[in-house]
Amino acid sequence: MQKMDGLFRKEKYKEYVDMIKDVKNDVSTSMFDKRVKNQTDGILEELKDKSDVQYLNLALIFLTVPLLIVLVSQYIEYGFTIRTVTLLLLLAFFFLYRSAMKSVTVESVLKGRSLEKFAYDEHNEKEGMNAKLEYILSGIAVKQSRLNLTKWYYTLFFPFLMIFVTEIIKGRFEAKWYIIGLVIAFLTGGYFWWKFFSYEIEDLATTKDEIIDIQRRVNS
Repeated sequence: MQKMDGLFRKEKYKEYVDMIKDVKNDVSTSMFDKRVKNQTDGILEELKDKSDVQYLNLALIFLTVPLLIVLVSQYIEYGFTIRTVTLLLLLAFFFLYRSAMKSVTVESVLKGRSLEKFAYDEHNEKEGMNAKLEYILSGIAVKQSRLNLTKWYYTLFFPFLMIFVTEIIKGRFEAKWYIIGLVIAFLTGGYFWWKFFSYEIEDLATTKDEIIDIQRRVNS
């Protein structure tokens, strides 16, 4: 009888422990879901902020306008020379810029439409959260692409502006000094612009890693 009573108590204790574990899991899951919702909502609001678009567009204009003015003045004074090829490189870059931004933007729009399907669907929370996370990742990809392209634009073309302005002030360089000056401008300017944009790029990369980690936990 005592053995039966002890066994009964052990079974009750096991049920009690299992119940506590279930409650802990439920509370943990609930807290995680709430934290994820708040975190993703905050990131979505940041992605909707278009101030970085205006800032980066202005950055492109601030370099493009003086570069074009210098190139035109070079063409007027000396005609078509090897320096004028910079204009063709400029056109090629903006073609690539437009193509790259169009690709990631279209992808983000499609992810946004997928998210809209779950806006009023409370029965597919997991699918809705996955759609939301995918949309956030696509928005981050748009910002990363714009930042990286602007960084490359300054890295590649700012040295040309430095050399052309110097030539206007001091006169045209011989081919040897032109190449040496361009190499120095690439090395110094390239390092500066990579450091200048690095904080925002790293910040976006960290946010992306956080979203991927959340995505993994949601689907685990």
